[in-house]
Amino acid sequence: MVRYQYCEVLDIRCWMEKRLEKLPASTNQRETAGQFWARVEQAGLLIEAIGLYDEIAAEWAEWQHTRRETKKQFEQRMEREGRQAEAEKLRAELLASGLTKRRAQAELVHRLQPRDGSATRAWRTPDPWDNGRLFKQKANQEQVLALISENDADEPEELAEARNRLWWAELRRDEREALANARQRARALKQEQERQQQKKAASPAPAANGKKQETAYRCSDSGNSGA
Repeated sequence: MVRYQYCEVLDIRCWMEKRLEKLPASTNQRETAGQFWARVEQAGLLIEAIGLYDEIAAEWAEWQHTRRETKKQFEQRMEREGRQAEAEKLRAELLASGLTKRRAQAELVHRLQPRDGSATRAWRTPDPWDNGRLFKQKANQEQVLALISENDADEPEELAEARNRLWWAELRRDEREALANARQRARALKQEQERQQQKKAASPAPAANGKKQETAYRCSDSGNSGA
């Protein structure tokens, strides 16, 4: 996996779906972000899902503030702690399991935390695909779009990479837009629920056992007349 093949919103959404136990499984193998949130809403879980998403996002943000460690810093720490052999053995196992070098390094740091009790995580290149744009640098976006529209790449690999980058950029945009729309619908649903609760609380409650009380009164009244 290369640097641009990443979507934080999608990752958090997938983690949230695993925790949302009442959500029926999807039968669509190519479900989009919009279709996912529609499925959540149909199951009556939209408000709960948004709350859970925000909870996971907060956990993610806290993790992001954990001290980061570059590969060089990690290796230096392994040398200081006398854990070089352990680290190399674990690295080999992770790579053999199919992980990329980048993900293997992240897993190494996660498993081999500092012995002084502090927390650290692998250094990750900041995600540049934010603020509603397909690419952080406008020049890169224009170049990729030009390669695809004009099909003038010098090598087939260059054109394939351009299409791949655009696909991931559009995925990140679609995930952000679908999440924003879901938040808006959840907010409207919550407001409607609150209005219904207020309306119910303001309505006068019906008299309890009204019929029985009326019958008792009539019996008593009839008895008095007989006296």
